[in-house]
Amino acid sequence: MYILFLGILIFCFSAIFKKSRTLYVIQLLYLWLVASCNTDNPDYINYYNGYTHMYNYQGTISEPLYWAVARFAESIGCDYQGFRFILYGIGFAILGYAIWKLSIHPNCILSFYFVYPFVMDVIQVRTLLSNALILVAIYELINFNETRAKRYLGYSIIFIIIACGFHFSAVSAVIIYLSLIKKETIISQTPKLAVLALAGLIVMFLYRNRIINKMISLGIIGKAGDYTSSGIRLGGYIICVFAFRIVFAVLCILVMRAVRNNDINSPNRRAMDILLRCVLLYSLFGFGEIVVSMELERMSRVALVCGLSLISRASIDIEVKNYNLFTRLTALYYGLYFYLMMFIHYAPTSNWFEFTFMAIYQNQLI
Repeated sequence: MYILFLGILIFCFSAIFKKSRTLYVIQLLYLWLVASCNTDNPDYINYYNGYTHMYNYQGTISEPLYWAVARFAESIGCDYQGFRFILYGIGFAILGYAIWKLSIHPNCILSFYFVYPFVMDVIQVRTLLSNALILVAIYELINFNETRAKRYLGYSIIFIIIACGFHFSAVSAVIIYLSLIKKETIISQTPKLAVLALAGLIVMFLYRNRIINKMISLGIIGKAGDYTSSGIRLGGYIICVFAFRIVFAVLCILVMRAVRNNDINSPNRRAMDILLRCVLLYSLFGFGEIVVSMELERMSRVALVCGLSLISRASIDIEVKNYNLFTRLTALYYGLYFYLMMFIHYAPTSNWFEFTFMAIYQNQLI
């Protein structure tokens, strides 16, 4: 358990020294080592069997880049644990780059990430790789301008395609591009998004079985029986999905409204607008969690990082007292969110805190 306490110490210091490059690298190294040296978690045996029997595995079509890395690792004589070192090294390098570029206070973002969803990304490494690449694509969109439109748009699309090679759910990033077609602020589009969310919820409810079967065939979600039992969808789970996704989205909207710079053409204001689009659009997948599959939760992790990056960028164009208030609210939100995800979100099926969080830190090579 000393590993967990060491992590808490590192990330507390990092939250205080918000821009220290040294601490940022130490944070990333800690995440990489803990993830790579883990020897047991809910999906460990599935990944292990996939790696040791990869040529008999039938899931290679939907995630070709993941399996390409697996074959490369095998060709150089890596066992499964060595393969994990390679995968998580790539994943956290990309994630670290994306967060450093997207935010003003990257150390704080990683500290929040350490609370959640780090343990979930340790379990679902393909999601880590996919979401990290989506975040890089979002950064390229932020750099988009009229004079270099093809360059940045092209880079962004390439990163999305690569992300799909690790997990097909990355195709969901297309909605971000659709939201940028009209040159209006995301705040003015909020009513339209609400209507879209309601329509999407109705469609997903009516065609639930077809959607689930299609997602399983593409490898986006696992076996339907594991994720769609009615007991999982009641009570605390619905509170988590609706209340907490909505609360975070509203918090980000309030931060945006408190920004004094309303010039949409200014670099920071434009970056915040795109990040808010990502928060709102990816939060819509919360509706899919209820009627389709809990595995759609993995897409909402992009919204968490984008929202935290937005709040950090607000420090440039917001009054100090308001910024301090929003950071405290964010910390409170994150604490409650972690509690609900660990103790209520999956509670009908297992002791998720012991099953996931503690399993990551109790089963280590270091």
